[in-house]
Amino acid sequence: MKKPLPRSTAELARQLGLSRWTVSRALNGHAGIQRETAEKILKAAEESGFAPSFFGRGLRSGKTQLAGLCIPDLVEYFLTSKISHLRKALEAEGLHVMLQMTDGRASEETQAVMRFAAMRCQVVITAASHLPEDSPALASLRAAGIPVVHIDPEAPLHGRISTDRGAAVCRALEHLYDLGHRKIAFLGLDDSTLYGQQRISGLKRGCAKLKLTLGRDVEVFPRPEDGDDFQRGEQLGRELIRRNQGFTGVLGLNDRMCVGAIASFRAVGWEVPRDVSVIGYDNAEFSAHMNPPLTTFDPDLEKLAAKVLQMLNKPASRPPYEVLRIEPRLIVRESTAKPRRS
Repeated sequence: MKKPLPRSTAELARQLGLSRWTVSRALNGHAGIQRETAEKILKAAEESGFAPSFFGRGLRSGKTQLAGLCIPDLVEYFLTSKISHLRKALEAEGLHVMLQMTDGRASEETQAVMRFAAMRCQVVITAASHLPEDSPALASLRAAGIPVVHIDPEAPLHGRISTDRGAAVCRALEHLYDLGHRKIAFLGLDDSTLYGQQRISGLKRGCAKLKLTLGRDVEVFPRPEDGDDFQRGEQLGRELIRRNQGFTGVLGLNDRMCVGAIASFRAVGWEVPRDVSVIGYDNAEFSAHMNPPLTTFDPDLEKLAAKVLQMLNKPASRPPYEVLRIEPRLIVRESTAKPRRS
């Protein structure tokens, strides 16, 4: 008669005639068990299709080896690369990632984070969070003693790590200025968000440092409501051409917007960088393969992932609330050059 499939570590132990403690240690890769015994247990588990329950283990130990990751979506916030780097870093620490997407709604994010707390996730990470500091969801994590790190939150939350977008904008202005550009456009800026406000701050700092006048030498083209960023970039590029004010340098909100803008420039015979220089942001995988390859900013995702782990693993004796900033790196390629168009 065929043995029934084990539903628990205890059942597998009974079938093998071993203690549950021995079987549990073998399945979790712990030392202190004879090699032959461990191999016997692992083989039996594989043949029966048995895997230990993270949740049962969590109920006993208070730790599930689960990392809860909460994001609004993958496209609008361009989070695919961030998630990939974080997943690899967390798995290297022996954690298993559970992903929840919220469509950018605070109510959905609240429920997701509270589920992570109820499941006793070992750590929780949010990206582009919309939660306030006094959110019941964050209170539930604190009550459970679960460390949380917020990547680029929309609100100034404690325990956050942010990309210094203001520094990137300031550096972009400096790069174009050093090349000789004195009429510069910023395409797609939205000052209603925290990210947009950070960029505006960097724009003002850069203008003050370079003695440029915002609104005359440097102009902002607001982000349109409709379309994706490729379409918005094309729309803003056409608007820049229509104004015919002698712009020779362009900063795009992101690399996708630059793709659209460059398409609109080419439609009227402008070439990059002969007629206009263009700088993006994100260092998207396609940016190095554009024609010409796009000058852009790399948000340094490997460094960000490493800093997230440092914040999650910090000793309890350290201050509980920490704020870190990562400054993006300028990647100079062939889309920026000295101005030639009068």
